[in-house]
Amino acid sequence: MWPTEEVALEVKAIVEGYRGNRTADQVYADMGVLDPEPEPTLPTLRDWSTTWLAAKTRITPGTRAAYERQLVTRIWPVLGDHHIDRITPTQIGALLNALRRPEDDDEPGLTNSTVTRYYSLLFAIF
Repeated sequence: MWPTEEVALEVKAIVEGYRGNRTADQVYADMGVLDPEPEPTLPTLRDWSTTWLAAKTRITPGTRAAYERQLVTRIWPVLGDHHIDRITPTQIGALLNALRRPEDDDEPGLTNSTVTRYYSLLFAIF
């Protein structure tokens, strides 16, 4: 399995050092075989959506203001600082579900049609 006896002995030392509680991927990482996760090269959602909205044509000033309000008040606080290539469908789903049922019990959740508008905005941005 290991290319040389020297590598096998290194792996053995790592695993024994962790008292056998090490996966193969963890051993590879300990040995420096796996590259660290690369730095994101795409902008954050906040940066990209600002650029996208500024370039958006054929919308009324009211629609532009509504998009900006949705971004600033509900989307950016949750996902704004995430790089767009790191945002998962699960994160988007959690955001949309939170819009339906806010943590603040004094404030009612948004209606399904309003949440759909948030989804449509995110879909257009991506």
